[in-house]
Amino acid sequence: MTVDPALLNRLLDAWPVAHLATVAPTGDPHIVPVVFCRDGACLYSPVDGKAKRTSRLQRLRNLAHQPSCTLLLDH
Repeated sequence: MTVDPALLNRLLDAWPVAHLATVAPTGDPHIVPVVFCRDGACLYSPVDGKAKRTSRLQRLRNLAHQPSCTLLLDH
């Protein structure tokens, strides 16, 4: 599927919340809601400083193991 770059830019500007889908080392999917910002063609999703059970977040471990991922924009 090819998305017109102008349309993609409008969507990214309008929908700053999405779901990040990664793959765990076991091969299982892992999907979490994320916020993101962009700088040109690069997308960034911050990791906040809120207290969590661990600082080694599953999505970060998954990306270290398998950097391919999907960002699903929600309407």
